[in-house]
Amino acid sequence: GADTRRQVLVAVYYTVAQKAIFEGRFDDAMSIIAKVEAVEPRSQLAIIYALRVLNVLSDQGRARESLDAAKQVAAKAPDSNEKARALLGIAWVYAKFDTPRALEMLGESVRATNHVTEPRLNDSFRPNIVGRNVFHGGVAGPFVPVTPENTFRDVGARDFESALGVASELQDRPLRSLAILALSAPCLEQPPPSVAPKKRTPAAKEPSVRSKPLRERRKL
Repeated sequence: GADTRRQVLVAVYYTVAQKAIFEGRFDDAMSIIAKVEAVEPRSQLAIIYALRVLNVLSDQGRARESLDAAKQVAAKAPDSNEKARALLGIAWVYAKFDTPRALEMLGESVRATNHVTEPRLNDSFRPNIVGRNVFHGGVAGPFVPVTPENTFRDVGARDFESALGVASELQDRPLRSLAILALSAPCLEQPPPSVAPKKRTPAAKEPSVRSKPLRERRKL
């Protein structure tokens, strides 16, 4: 049916776009990525593209263009776990070069999560191989694992107080605890400051007989 055809197209675009990204054909990759309308595959391609141009070209402009386009696709979609995870991944990449934008995306992910009956942010996007599974929204090819833990940790490393404020807005109690624990983990991992042992001052020695003046020695 139409749904299966759409899923096959997403799988094909995903594979072709990925190949273009890793071959350095970034303009071609962006053109192909723009054809992917499914929220989570689109965000995954945007993440892979952004990480690649940041690592290879140090090009924040291209990375921003890709992430913002994926964000626009997510913004048009109804609130769901897929949308929340897509925004979470975008926030994770933004934490590498634009902290305010990362916090904004993290906040939008939390708002989408709060509108979901059963939040599943830890269910990372898992592509399925064509012919082996019936897709279920997945596509073929490698993917970037994004979790609440690594996203909150990385954003919190840049702005702890703001990230903590976003985490506290999560209405799901276990998820909120998970996010706050991830923020606190780097602090707990730091070893306590080492205190240098105090140096003992040697006690003054009684001068020996030989070292005493001649007059004192005669008295002895």
